[in-house]
Amino acid sequence: KIRDAMALMAEAVWSVIGEGGYSPHTMDAEHAGEYAGLSQTFMMLLDYGNPVYVERCMKTVKNMEWWTLVNEQGHRHFRSYLFNASRVDDSEGKDIDHACNAYAMKSGFYAAWYSAAEQPRGWLTEWARGWAHAAMTTDKGKPVGAIPYDIHAKTGEIAPYTEKWNQSVYYRDCLTHVKDLLLGAWDWSGDVAMVGPLKYQGSAFNEPDMMWRMRSGDTSRDEAAIERAEALIEQNYTQSDSPEPGSWSAYNMYGELAYFWAWWATRDMRYLEEGLREQCRNMERMRWLISEAEPYTDRAYLPGDRLLPFMMLGGSGGEVRANYPDFAVSWEGIGHDVAVLVTERSDTRLKVLAYSFAERPLGVFMLTWSLPHGAYRVSYGVDEDGDGAADTNVETNVVGLHRYAPAVLTLAPGKTTVITAEQLERADDITGRPDLALSAADVQTQDEELVVTVHNLGAAPTPAGIQVEARDDKGETIASVELLSIEAPADCVPSTVTVRLKAAGARAIVLD
Repeated sequence: KIRDAMALMAEAVWSVIGEGGYSPHTMDAEHAGEYAGLSQTFMMLLDYGNPVYVERCMKTVKNMEWWTLVNEQGHRHFRSYLFNASRVDDSEGKDIDHACNAYAMKSGFYAAWYSAAEQPRGWLTEWARGWAHAAMTTDKGKPVGAIPYDIHAKTGEIAPYTEKWNQSVYYRDCLTHVKDLLLGAWDWSGDVAMVGPLKYQGSAFNEPDMMWRMRSGDTSRDEAAIERAEALIEQNYTQSDSPEPGSWSAYNMYGELAYFWAWWATRDMRYLEEGLREQCRNMERMRWLISEAEPYTDRAYLPGDRLLPFMMLGGSGGEVRANYPDFAVSWEGIGHDVAVLVTERSDTRLKVLAYSFAERPLGVFMLTWSLPHGAYRVSYGVDEDGDGAADTNVETNVVGLHRYAPAVLTLAPGKTTVITAEQLERADDITGRPDLALSAADVQTQDEELVVTVHNLGAAPTPAGIQVEARDDKGETIASVELLSIEAPADCVPSTVTVRLKAAGARAIVLD
């Protein structure tokens, strides 16, 4: 139901965007970017592999060809922070690459995450290098690693129209989204030049910072995160419990990730317990506000919308601002009956605790997202004594895992199930493969024939000889046609072929 509802929303938004792939009227980066960036991106996760949403994100980011330039330093930058689907206002005083441009390019981040195709990864990596270079300078007294808001597109000068490095001609926001760009570029390129700003000690504790901590093992900010969590806990029991009016500020919800960071650093469950307790209290405080009084908008955040995704997914991917998708698992079949905590994630190992409140054994799917393609030993069993290890009913299988691969599990009722996956052998990167795809919109009927459009969303040409089969309601093939090779998309232009089958009564189309 959530996927179907979000699909309707995404269609409505795209009907406004049109073929330009971006806002047709609004120009400022923060607001113009929200049309595609906060609709089609979510559908790429909810309906993974659907060519409709992948190609829409490609269409949006293709505008980088004329929205950006490569300056005299060799860095790619946006020509302005004012642009839409048809023009850029890069007049003097507006000709800066602003941090909010990274917010406008969330569609590009998702397209680059999905496939290792040369573009948009190439454009985005060049752009990320420009931001990383600016962050590591000390111009205008800027600390090394601090990200500025403004970069002059043609010269690379930071804050060219303001007195101080941390001022802006637009406004002071969106540094988290630049970190998102750097994190993504590091993820797909491995370029260590991206990580300097992620190590900067003076920034806030946001999703990309937490992801850098989890992925890199960098402990340099742990002490500060623990201090922040302790301060929040103290505040929860002093100010927040006070009967005095105005003693509680909704801004304390922005500190949710400090609880998770402190737990990740220490493994002291007290931090998660206190964080979850406070989110429950916040939900009670705000129930009227975010329901009857003011339906949910980006100005009335839901308590737990930062803490819970990190706990249940093992990373970032469930936050409203479409952060770079870097999470370990997702779930099918758990409903409201299962509490999950991802306790380990790396390139070779995954560990998850799942407590079932159901009254009977519960069959579920755990979809893996971050483990590299390969062979894994997957084990799960019941933790009887609370030590985080499986004690009884242990089942072990060797399976192939990759992004969006399902691990089939049975969760015991009223118990904690411990799930582990350990890499035995690493295989190729599936994002570098060809990727054939169909959607319901790709099958049309014309004159007793089926007209089928087949897409290649991947980074390599498809092999020739793949069959497009039309099947009846019994699963029998009633017509087929052989495909020639389909090239990989070039410069974010969709790559498709259309075939016709004499099978108007077919019930399914299968690529075999």
